[in-house]
Amino acid sequence: MTVFPGSRQRQLKTINDSTGTQDAASFVDLYHSTRSHSVCDDSKWVEGFVTNRDQMSFVHPNALGHRNAADHVEEAMLNAIS
Repeated sequence: MTVFPGSRQRQLKTINDSTGTQDAASFVDLYHSTRSHSVCDDSKWVEGFVTNRDQMSFVHPNALGHRNAADHVEEAMLNAIS
């Protein structure tokens, strides 16, 4: 499988830019915690399928990815109320 340098950063920036525009919302940043856990990594936290090189591939967090997100959301919620 070919991994394209910078593709993870470009995709996450696009998602973050499109969802991070609401003034009343706070978003939990999972960027650093998910590094080295993409669909192409040995210890992946997402599952998906690969399409042609010129098409986007669909991925979704597996149990480990959901656990990571839940831990970070829990921490953010506890910090918000303390």
